[in-house]
Order: sequence, then C-alpha cells, then structure tokens
Amino acid sequence: SIGGNTFMGTTTLTNSGSRFILFANGQPDVFNDDLIINNTGTDEIYLAHNSVGNQFNGTVTVNHSTDRFVHFNEASTAEATFNGNIIVNSNNGIGIRFGNRGGSGTLSTGLTVSIGTNGFSAGDLLFENFTQVGNTAQSLVLTGTADLEIEDSNWGGDINFTAPRFFTRTTIYEGNANITKTGASLDISFGDNTFDGNTVVTLSSTSAGIRWANNSSDTFNGTTTLVNLGSGEMEMAYNS
Repeated sequence: SIGGNTFMGTTTLTNSGSRFILFANGQPDVFNDDLIINNTGTDEIYLAHNSVGNQFNGTVTVNHSTDRFVHFNEASTAEATFNGNIIVNSNNGIGIRFGNRGGSGTLSTGLTVSIGTNGFSAGDLLFENFTQVGNTAQSLVLTGTADLEIEDSNWGGDINFTAPRFFTRTTIYEGNANITKTGASLDISFGDNTFDGNTVVTLSSTSAGIRWANNSSDTFNGTTTLVNLGSGEMEMAYNS
C-alpha cells in the first residue's frame, strides 16, 4: 500500500497468508486508536515502511508466531512516532524489528515498551535508531532463546533489560541501566555505547559469557557493577 491512510478506530491487522503486507510505502499512515498486529502466516508485515510522518496514536500490540519478521519503519527514509505504549509478544519465529535498515522511531514521553502476556521467548527484538523521549523507566524480560538487540538508539529513562542474548551498539542510556544475560551463547557487542547513570551488568548463564566493546570503546559515567553468577567470562573493554 502506498499509504496516506487514516484509521480512526481500533484496527486489527492479521497476516495469515503466504504473501507479505506492506503499509506506507511512499506516504505516511496515521493510526488514531489502538493497533493490534497478528502475524501467523508465512511472510512478513511492514508498517511505516518508506515514508516520513507515520503516527501510532494508540497502543500498538504485536502478536508474532511465524518464521518471518514484523517490521516498523524499516527503510532508510522511514520515520514513525509512537504516541501510545508498545506491547510485543513472540513465542515462535524470528522476531519483531523497529528500524533495521536506517529508519527511525520515536517513543513519546511517558510511554513504555513492554512484553505482553504471551511473552517473548523466540526471535529477535531489535531497536535501531529508536529514541525514547523523557525519563519513564523501561523494563523488558525476554526468555527462551530470544535476543534483544539495540543499535544507534537513545533510552531516556532507567532501563531493566533481561534476555537470553543481549547486544548493544552505539546507544546512549541516559538513566540507570540494569542488564542481565541468561542464555548459553557468547554475546559479542560492537561497543560505542554511553551509560550516563549507574550500571549493573549481570551474567547468569551457566556456560557462556559476554564480550563488550569488541570494535569501539564504551563509556561508563556512573558507578559500574559486574555480577557473574555463571561459569562464563565477562569481557569488558575487550578490543578497543
């Protein structure tokens, strides 16, 4: 769809077929109420794909259970503003992406991103070029084999992120940061992150570790605490 649509009421978008659905491929869409996205088919869903000025003015809920992605603001020229909370669920498949290829997303002040009642146990949860306005605390707990990837973003509030796999690159964390890795694979992060508040990094995996600043240096401007509860290694400032 080229876009230019305005949805005044609650909207449910379901892909249960074998082809992708693509919105706002040239002109922005505006959702003035809640948006529920269900991806149960065999292809992908693209929202705010290739246009500036997309608005999500209600709560956005994503229910994902297939071996394809749900994408928001993916193309390099894409831009979306979220004026409602974001709720994500993924218990099968390869995940949900905000950004990915240069598009930008903004979460307005006072709002949150959270995991829904179905949980997030499979696939990627990617935030790229994602900006949280304001200092509202954010909490995300991923389980199973899921991974949390954060690139080129800015989180304005305190964050409490737990995931089997965790990667961070070129991101500013303005508040206190509490990050916990629980999975069994070595997670290597590029680096170039800035942590302005106090930071606690916890490794609770029984067999694998973390490696940070593998390509570019990280900056910690507050007290930094490392907690190793597993048998893997915590390699900070690794190669920069």
